[in-house]
Amino acid sequence: MTLPLSPDNIKTMSKFTLLPLLAAALLLSCARPREMTPQELEGFVPAGAAELIARALYRPFPGFETAFVPGVQGGTWNTSMLNEPRTFNRLVAEGDGDSMAIQNRVLDFLAQYDTVTGQWVPRLASWEIIVDEAADTLDIVYTLREGLYWTYYGSDLKIPVTSDDFVFWHNEITGDVRMRSSGYSAQYVMMPDGTEVQRRAHRIDDRSFRIHFPRIVANPVFTTNMQVGPRHHFEPTLREGGPDAVRNLFNISVDPRTLPSMGPWHISEYSPGQRVVFTRNPHFWERDVNDVPVTYPDRQVMRILPDQMTQMLLFMQGHLETFAVRAEDLSAIVDHPDPAWTVYHNDGAMGSGSLWTFNQNPVNYGEPWHEWFNQREFRQAMSSMLNRERIITQVHRGLAMPTYWWFPPANEFYSPDIRLQWTYNPERAVELLASIGMTKDAQGTMRDRLGRPVEFDISFPAGAGTWEDMAAIIADELAGIGITVTPVPTDFQRLVSQLMGTFDWQTVMIGLTGGSLFPTQGTNVWLSNGNLHMWHPFQETPYREWEARKDWLFREGMFTYDREVARGLWSEFQELMLYEMPLIWMARIHGFVAINDRWDQTNFFFDNSGGARVDHLFTYR
Repeated sequence: MTLPLSPDNIKTMSKFTLLPLLAAALLLSCARPREMTPQELEGFVPAGAAELIARALYRPFPGFETAFVPGVQGGTWNTSMLNEPRTFNRLVAEGDGDSMAIQNRVLDFLAQYDTVTGQWVPRLASWEIIVDEAADTLDIVYTLREGLYWTYYGSDLKIPVTSDDFVFWHNEITGDVRMRSSGYSAQYVMMPDGTEVQRRAHRIDDRSFRIHFPRIVANPVFTTNMQVGPRHHFEPTLREGGPDAVRNLFNISVDPRTLPSMGPWHISEYSPGQRVVFTRNPHFWERDVNDVPVTYPDRQVMRILPDQMTQMLLFMQGHLETFAVRAEDLSAIVDHPDPAWTVYHNDGAMGSGSLWTFNQNPVNYGEPWHEWFNQREFRQAMSSMLNRERIITQVHRGLAMPTYWWFPPANEFYSPDIRLQWTYNPERAVELLASIGMTKDAQGTMRDRLGRPVEFDISFPAGAGTWEDMAAIIADELAGIGITVTPVPTDFQRLVSQLMGTFDWQTVMIGLTGGSLFPTQGTNVWLSNGNLHMWHPFQETPYREWEARKDWLFREGMFTYDREVARGLWSEFQELMLYEMPLIWMARIHGFVAINDRWDQTNFFFDNSGGARVDHLFTYR
């Protein structure tokens, strides 16, 4: 899991969202170290970085049974977001981390995963799993807890949350291809004969509903865990205006005080370019052992602060409660002579959220770069030109490790033996390019088989030094073999639109939130019909033979509950992705979070599987 945008509690989801930045850093000179073994890489930290890590605290999550002590109410939690939210609509927010940060405060999930026990535990609902081995089918029956309501800021109106909300959202929002939901592709179950059947949800009564799988699946709670928008708003909008009206519902121009909440907060104010303010929802269900709502602060103020230096200064002045510390700021934060904060580290992020990917979408057919990017050897050559060690030293100040594996070590099906073969090796890159007719001319310019100069853009989110510095390193390395790369900083919302709508980009560096604790996370990225299948999204059927095999392995892995059989499937999946290289992982970073000491931190935890958990913090009394 990548360093979070703000250290908010991260709940496990089946899909990924885009992350606009990682920690930024300055360029320094370096020499390339020798290539290390997987075991050495996993534990390697340069001496100076190790000293900084040792001065930060490590508080991994102990599990839900023992984690949280009761707190007291009061105070204002001041936090920040990087960009303007795109929407207040749960469906549209799926592709944008900042918009989802708002939705996570007004909605809730059916279940949550305990990373310590390896068990799912109830939130909005309990469940029963019914398996019919003779028919090879499975049903999961959810029963909502009592006392769930849709409520409005400053109003006494309470509308019960019922099973109809979940059945409607599952079948008619997520389950309708016209909505372009991140979860659509995950609803399809591949049958033994290769056909695909969409699962459906069915109402039982006001509090209970059933989701039927036409085939037994390995992790039904993970597959069906969801947040939903309010049916009493979305359903009439769908009936009257269709999918376009649904996507326009609760757009950014709406008065947020009119939005319903079933989560811990109401949105009480939105000032464009300035802040979003949340007020505690008095009707939220979750309470501690003293019957006090666990939404302990009275308010949350989320400032819109795209400049990272401003975020740090405001934190150090006491105007923000947390700061996701960048590599170049860590020494200043740790060595401050009179700190009013405590610094924690996560023992290394769970996975590599930063990636570099190449546009293979056939809408760009005829462009020279489209032809290049669709050749496996070219992508392998680009991986061979990615100097991860240089990026780690210059950009991350040594506080990272190269990512050579598809799954992170925390994933059950991770194997150190399934390793990227195309690591930094310019000589090998030149050989790979020559195999597809690319050679240097007398002036040192790399040209393709038709004599065209090999040149392309690399887009990345504007405003964050990390991306700019990594793009500069990639451009410098490729210039050494005669390839011209033009870095293109791009507004994050425009970049999202290009990836998911216009498809008018060449290569992109960007990040993903969501982690890979489970192999089936990221259905919307790894399945070819997913909306974040960046190199070629929304495929009606797999466009390439290897993509068809990838989809089959992914879906078969979802439905295989025999662990050893599943291990074979997931091993082949990892090997295939590391061979075809549709995207290139970069580095696994060490995350750091600083927390203002005016908050009792007994309930704070930060590790590489659950992120920073701050939703049970309270002020000292």
